Amino acid sequence: MRNFYRDIQKKDGLSSSCKKCHREQQIISYEKRRQKIIDYAKQYYSKNKKKQILRQREIRKEIISEIHNLLGNKYERCGIKDKRILQIDHLNGKGYRHRKISGCGMSYYRDILKSIKSNKKEYRLLCANCNLIEGIRKGYRQSIWS
Repeated sequence: MRNFYRDIQKKDGLSSSCKKCHREQQIISYEKRRQKIIDYAKQYYSKNKKKQILRQREIRKEIISEIHNLLGNKYERCGIKDKRILQIDHLNGKGYRHRKISGCGMSYYRDILKSIKSNKKEYRLLCANCNLIEGIRKGYRQSIWS
């Protein structure tokens, strides 16, 4: 029963092909119309570029606000509450690597949000100055003054 999808139109309530075969059929079908899908997506984006950019900005703002709320709405070291200087500090010091792997876009913030929701204590909020100072103190960054 686990090998078949449910299908309420069938007598036994299961699809006629197994999950593996169904997936293979989907891949073949996608490959046949792949270029058509890509062309449509490019055309849609070019027609709706401003709308898409605003939508992505709103989604990113929602994700960052949720991260901010889950991490306590204030910066850990100095207690500043100004969201404009929000920076997410990686406690394990692997922020540079994380940004290189996932980029600085939506996937980066979604990774952080997922980690916070799973109660991993890998992040905290710091203001820009405190985050820079912390990076210098841990040796991840250099300063002309040290």
